[in-house]
Amino acid sequence: VPADQPRSIIISSLGISGLIQKVGLTTDNAVAVPTNIYYAGWYTNSVKPGDTGLSIIDGHVSGVYHDAIFKNLYKVNIKDIIEIEFGDGSIKKFQVVDRKVLPKDQSSDYLFTKNPTIESQLNLITCTGKFDKDTATFDKRVVIISTLRNY
Repeated sequence: VPADQPRSIIISSLGISGLIQKVGLTTDNAVAVPTNIYYAGWYTNSVKPGDTGLSIIDGHVSGVYHDAIFKNLYKVNIKDIIEIEFGDGSIKKFQVVDRKVLPKDQSSDYLFTKNPTIESQLNLITCTGKFDKDTATFDKRVVIISTLRNY
């Protein structure tokens, strides 16, 4: 991973730790998901975590046989810390300021909305709710909003 790009994510309060891979858009113009259930995906059309603007990281909630990286993301609390490690070993810390569970079709608008009071915003998203076998997806999404902490 280049020195200035995100390499891993850690949310100690939830026992979450994993590598980050770059993701883009699907053919349906949706944010792509990581190719491995144990990885998070940094959406490369968003800013790098910690830069001015909105950064987005997604991840799976489950796989066919095992829980995935964001299985417990819905349990995150306001003020919890999210750490992003970069290729050069530096770490940027973000503090959770909001958590919402939304119907799948309403989650994109919230995910892509930058709070004007937050200079460097990091949003996380994963699936939650009921699994629909016909569409092979969950009916809801949990979106976490966080702000860069400057210690």
